[in-house]
Amino acid sequence: MISAILYIGIAQCLFAAILVLTKKKKFPPDKVLLAWLLTIAFKFLLFLLNEEHKEFFNIQFSAGLIPLTFGPFLYLYTKFLTNEEAKLRAKHFLHFGPFLVLTILYFFVFGDSLSFDESVFLNHDHLLWARIIYAISYFTSILIYTIFTFTILKNYRKQIRDTLSYETGKSKLFWLNYIALLFGTTFLIYFIVGGINAVSFKHVIESNIVSSIGLTLLAFSVSYFGLRQPTIFRIDNIKNEDNTILNAGLSIEDNYIDTPIHRVGQMMSKQDHPQNDNSIIPSTEKGIIEEERYKKSGLKEEEIKVIIGNLQKYMIEERPYLIAELTIQDLSTALNINKHHLTQVLNNNIGKNFFNYINEYRIEAVKKKIADKKFAHLTLLAIAYDCGFNSKSSFNNIFKQYTGVTPSEYKKELQENEMNAESNT
Repeated sequence: MISAILYIGIAQCLFAAILVLTKKKKFPPDKVLLAWLLTIAFKFLLFLLNEEHKEFFNIQFSAGLIPLTFGPFLYLYTKFLTNEEAKLRAKHFLHFGPFLVLTILYFFVFGDSLSFDESVFLNHDHLLWARIIYAISYFTSILIYTIFTFTILKNYRKQIRDTLSYETGKSKLFWLNYIALLFGTTFLIYFIVGGINAVSFKHVIESNIVSSIGLTLLAFSVSYFGLRQPTIFRIDNIKNEDNTILNAGLSIEDNYIDTPIHRVGQMMSKQDHPQNDNSIIPSTEKGIIEEERYKKSGLKEEEIKVIIGNLQKYMIEERPYLIAELTIQDLSTALNINKHHLTQVLNNNIGKNFFNYINEYRIEAVKKKIADKKFAHLTLLAIAYDCGFNSKSSFNNIFKQYTGVTPSEYKKELQENEMNAESNT
């Protein structure tokens, strides 16, 4: 049975690895995923060779040491997928330090004398302390990196509206919660089974079968969801409807547009927000809350004014909000503005997160098209897609939050008002 599971696991890992290798452009998450899949395949291969050629292969390395890499792989994959600025650096390999140190100790200090077999784990011999240290390292690695992964995902979802202008299941990465849960559960069961075998001093339950089934499920899940997951953050400049690069190239000195509605310090509430143009309206809603957060940013008041002016001009002239998967990195690149400074200005001075800011422009564009008879032949959903929305549910929710009515109700009211105006004349 275990050999069949191992063959399936190896085939799945190698197949998924080939698909990752054939991608034209590989981002850091792809590279981590590739390394992770190949490592799981290598572990399975060692298990398989041990099953068929026990006299040549020591299973201890595969059973007790290679799994120390799985926690770092899960953590780094999640980190790179949720942070557009994260790149593979030398410091990231430090996460594999415990695996490297313990592997060196195993082969060059303990050799074949150290066994991770649960049935002899608690034997009172001169290497009991070493087995306990290895077990603690193993358990700690799995626990810490599982917690780290959930923490990254929690923080990412808190800040997602400062980064993305759209929301989908793929952008929220809910599937990574499932992967982390499967990862933690697999090894928790493995530890429990190993503990039962250790205190019984015999193989009550075959732990290798438990770990092999769990890792095979993990390999299928990681490859399936990982290959289907698009890159959330794009580092390239954004493009307009003609597929040409949008790069504002606006300078702080030359492009400030000083209009009363955009002056820093003139804060308006949402109730005063005019609903019939594409203006950027500062609001006090988040400004006070965010003020403390950005105190040490070093951004001067004059620079804030310039950024707001450049942003206003760019939004009106280039209409980047029509791009469905627009990110704050796209906008900061096009404007040649530090992303963190742009986030500060949006949250602290304009009073809106990136998500709300961009989608207000989209709503205004939708309302104009609904009112324009030239677009009467288009459905509401077609208009929504034309204006930068990427799903029906997202469009309906945001439109109602912004206007207080659904798109169809808004269109009906508009038509009734037009009919009443015509009858009065």
